[in-house]
Parts: sequence; C-alpha cells; structure tokens
Amino acid sequence: MEELNVNADKPIDHTDPELRNWLQDMLRAGPVTVTFEKADGTLREMRATLESNVIVETREKKTDRVKKVNPDVCAVWDMEKQEWRSFRWDKLRHISINL
Repeated sequence: MEELNVNADKPIDHTDPELRNWLQDMLRAGPVTVTFEKADGTLREMRATLESNVIVETREKKTDRVKKVNPDVCAVWDMEKQEWRSFRWDKLRHISINL
C-alpha cells in the first residue's frame, strides 16, 4: 500500500481554498490521517473521514437548532473515537492518505 504525504517539506497553506476542497473530497472518499495542533499546543494525529457510509449517528438530536458553520474549522468523523471531532484549518500540520 502506498501513502501520500502532504507537506513533507513545507507548511500547509491553510488559506488555500483548493487545498480545503481537495482535503474534504479526500475525506468523503475514505479515511485520511490528519495531524493538527490542539488548543493546548500538543499535536494530535486523527484518522478521520466524511465518508457517509462510515459515519454512525449515535445520539438523538436535542434541539432543532442549526449550528452556524465556522469556515475556520473542519468537522470530521473520528474513526477511532466514533464521534464527531474538528480541527482548525490554521492548526493543520500534516495530511497522510493511504493509496
């Protein structure tokens, strides 16, 4: 199995809309490992996806309120925790995809 690593030699340009769209397309296609800096400064590696047949809704909605979309944040399904998680685009450090 081959692996594609993004930013092997330079920082990720988190302001590039093409990169954001590409990553979201890759997440919809299957698992992607993202490494990002958490609020406390530590790095976290997460195996994430937006693949609809993998996401499991485990909780009932508590409200009909629609959450406002924050363009600075990417919400993903954490495949290990089996829950929704998110990371800030400006804290994204590494992207790895198994091809």
